Amino acid sequence: MIDDFAFDAGDRFTYEYNFFEHWLHDIRVEAIYENSTLKAPFCISGHGMPGATAADEFDKTLAFLEAIVNADDETTVGEIRPFADDLDAVRFNRHKINRQLSRLDLASPVLEPEVIWLGRRR
Repeated sequence: MIDDFAFDAGDRFTYEYNFFEHWLHDIRVEAIYENSTLKAPFCISGHGMPGATAADEFDKTLAFLEAIVNADDETTVGEIRPFADDLDAVRFNRHKINRQLSRLDLASPVLEPEVIWLGRRR
């Protein structure tokens, strides 16, 4: 469980998410709510992919919208999904991330993150 890490408010670490590609997430523990009924961590803010520019986000948004506009009755969600994924790669989507975090089985043995401590902020 996430409690095993014994995080304190202000702790920072990098999480390596390895799902076909290595994604590094710099995480800072903002607060710990002892009496919370939430079962999963949640994100309050973030940034897109390092190095991504507003032009990248514009290009990916335009491609996504063009895919939707050019879709017809035969077009499937699976055909449009790559455009949404490309946009998500350059734009931070807090609501989507929190939806994914809420679905995680934190007790799963598959979730064995590599955590690199960056130290405490005091």
